[in-house]
Amino acid sequence: MRGLLAVVFAVACAGCSANGCSTVPFGFYAKTTTGPQPPSSGLINWVKADAGVTKDGSNHVSAWADQSTGGHNWSNVGIGPGFVVWTANVQNSLPALSVDNGNSATNHDCLRTAPFRSGSQPGEVLAVMHAESMGAGVANYSWSAFGSYSATTGHYVYSDGTWYEFFGITSRPAVTNVGQVAAVSWAILDISVDSPGTNNWIARRNNTTFNTSTQTVGWRDGTPGSLFTLFASSSDTCSSSFPWGGTIGEVLFYDHVLSAGDRSAAYSYLSTKWAVP
Repeated sequence: MRGLLAVVFAVACAGCSANGCSTVPFGFYAKTTTGPQPPSSGLINWVKADAGVTKDGSNHVSAWADQSTGGHNWSNVGIGPGFVVWTANVQNSLPALSVDNGNSATNHDCLRTAPFRSGSQPGEVLAVMHAESMGAGVANYSWSAFGSYSATTGHYVYSDGTWYEFFGITSRPAVTNVGQVAAVSWAILDISVDSPGTNNWIARRNNTTFNTSTQTVGWRDGTPGSLFTLFASSSDTCSSSFPWGGTIGEVLFYDHVLSAGDRSAAYSYLSTKWAVP
């Protein structure tokens, strides 16, 4: 019996390290470390709600650690009294992050990091998220400060259900009318931007291409305090008339446009893990 207990304990502590055993149930580890994994080559920023989240006893998030080797951690920027909030068991038994924006449009928190793309550098981002159910006349930011479009206003989705995106470019294409109903479903948003050229900017949702555009590549960088911002902001101050309403589970950020094979692998990883069709 003692030998059996030793075996069980060893299996249950698969998440142990020099700092001791994790209190996260073993099934959680089995879920996230088996099956497909994202391509690692060129992965310069990787945040996921099931790892690297620093939070207090009220689940208010103060930092989100980069799980790639890039070291680009996201830090809380709060003008309060709202919070970035971690919530357990949101989608497919996994946690996710959202923003408590109920206090006012300009009083909430976001997460930001120093920019890690510049000029005409390529990139691709895949994010698992959904928007909040809002109704007519209300708009969401998906993220902000990822492109050098002057108004820095990207929406997933706008009040009419349209997805406006400016990831890595100098304008803001209307990607598609997702619709308010569809936007509240979990989805994988995927935007790639290559060196300037024909159809160098491509926006996809659940691996379906919705928009291609010829753009001048441009990232919001080069000035002190000009930061990449996640969650609801029109600037790196995290102040906005359109606070983010919705939930984000995971973000993969690559320093290049993925090959078809690597993109398929990234989708396989995210869709399997988060149960996104």
